[in-house]
Amino acid sequence: MSFGEQILSRCKELGLTQQNVADELHITRQTLSKWENNKSYPDLKLLLALSEIYHVSVDSLLRENKDLTSFLNRDKASQAFNIIRGLFWLLIGFYFWSPSNYWSNILIPILFCILLEYLYYAVCKIKLEK
Repeated sequence: MSFGEQILSRCKELGLTQQNVADELHITRQTLSKWENNKSYPDLKLLLALSEIYHVSVDSLLRENKDLTSFLNRDKASQAFNIIRGLFWLLIGFYFWSPSNYWSNILIPILFCILLEYLYYAVCKIKLEK
């Protein structure tokens, strides 16, 4: 059973309406409808809230749905990359701000590692989309 079918059936079993659930999650009814029709997926925080509302485990929601699992993994990779990008710009700022030559000695290896992380992320992202 797909993710959308699971939450739709649990909603009917519990006698809830889309509007009730949407109000509790602070989302629109249309967003919930997209989840029920497998057109989009919730992020991890909303997935946890859904499991509490429908009284089901997150594991049971994820178990049979590979699309949702890959969506959450891609989101996790994107967040990790944003952290790396932030560190990169922080190091660039230190490099230009620092009057001494200390940062230039350490910055080249760090920038090389960040570049490798970016390339790894790009390759993984391409593999996840296939």
